Amino acid sequence: MMKILLYLFFAIFALKTTACSSDSAQEQIDVTEDDQPADGPAKVEVRNDGGNPRIYRNGMPYFVKGAAYNNFLDEVKNYGGNSIRTYSINEDTQAVLDSAQQHGITVCLGIWIKRETDGFDYNDAAAVEEQFKSIKADVLRFKDHPALLMWAIGNEADSRATNFKLYDAVGEISDMIHEVDPNHLTTTVLAGTKTDHIKEIMERAPSLDVLSINTYAPIINSHKKIKEVGWQKPYLITEWGPRGTWENPPATSWGGLLELTSTEKAEVYREVYNKHIIANANDGCAGAYVFLWGYQNHGEVATWYGLFTRKKHPLGTAHAMHYSWRGTFPSNRAPQVKGEDMLLNGLTADQSIKVKVGQENRASIKAVDFEGENLTYEWQVVKEGFVMAKDNHSMDVLPGIDGIFENNREQNVRFTMTQTGEYRLYAFVYDEKGNAASATIPFLVE
Repeated sequence: MMKILLYLFFAIFALKTTACSSDSAQEQIDVTEDDQPADGPAKVEVRNDGGNPRIYRNGMPYFVKGAAYNNFLDEVKNYGGNSIRTYSINEDTQAVLDSAQQHGITVCLGIWIKRETDGFDYNDAAAVEEQFKSIKADVLRFKDHPALLMWAIGNEADSRATNFKLYDAVGEISDMIHEVDPNHLTTTVLAGTKTDHIKEIMERAPSLDVLSINTYAPIINSHKKIKEVGWQKPYLITEWGPRGTWENPPATSWGGLLELTSTEKAEVYREVYNKHIIANANDGCAGAYVFLWGYQNHGEVATWYGLFTRKKHPLGTAHAMHYSWRGTFPSNRAPQVKGEDMLLNGLTADQSIKVKVGQENRASIKAVDFEGENLTYEWQVVKEGFVMAKDNHSMDVLPGIDGIFENNREQNVRFTMTQTGEYRLYAFVYDEKGNAASATIPFLVE
């Protein structure tokens, strides 16, 4: 009976969300996209449509439905996306561009520029010139690739920057790109909507075509601040998602962070996209790159942003982007889990759970599947703040601690910790189609 009631709750919630989002989905029908050119560069430009600056690609309006790329490029278009962004040029760049072309999406190609916070001095003319020459070589190498959409000069180079000569360098790079590559746009990516930095950009780097902002919780004010500072060109939100780990106050007695379940994150992604991205499509916003496509390799909490598991199981967050980009959910939905549905020793994640070395612990999770499919489970415990190696070939979804569970594939499990420290308990729920839900509990072992 409880399972039926939960199913009805989520079904009603989904209908309510769909109704609230229908207007934004309809807006996207008016955004025309072109096919990939077979070879040679696409012509990308900015045009002013009745007071609204837009990106055009090969003569057609191009609203960026983008993904900040880490893994699974082949899935972007399947979910309704049309572009990815990268962060630097490296040995993988050619392959990424070629794969994007093969899969019918574009690339905002990141050019990493050195940052003051990492020790680079923009008063050092010789070092700035050396960086300029290296970047020019990269631009000449990739400028004619048919998947290229624009060049992103730096990612959060403004972080802790005090020397605005940074933007002189950005402007010189932008000028150079326009000289050698007349077919593509230039942008620079800021860590937040810093009005003083935007003013300096407008003065020192006037050839930039697009302003790009990485923003999470403050996205609610980004559009207003961009407009108030006087930016007249298009802008992109180049990272966005749930409130950042740094934006969340510690929630346990030892300073642990509470992570939303994948279901709760999905609600955030849909709401942010509707209210702060597509809602401004006719007032300067040229689109956005959702963070993070694929799965995380590092971070204060390793699963905070990824839209898929490491084994390529789509989470509800990926399905939220399918809805945001396509206007419909996939035919088979990910399982649904709320924070109160996961318990450790009868307690929820916000109750500062402490256990003892050698103590038997019991955990459980409840989940609902829209299609009523049979569900399977996987549990893992990881050390808080762990880094997932890219070359890890574990058969499990996370490289958890071995030998602590009696059986980690049940809905209700038992485990015993052998060492003290801060840990995180993960539960993954899978339906018969390979869709997944996730939930976590931080806990302390004494």
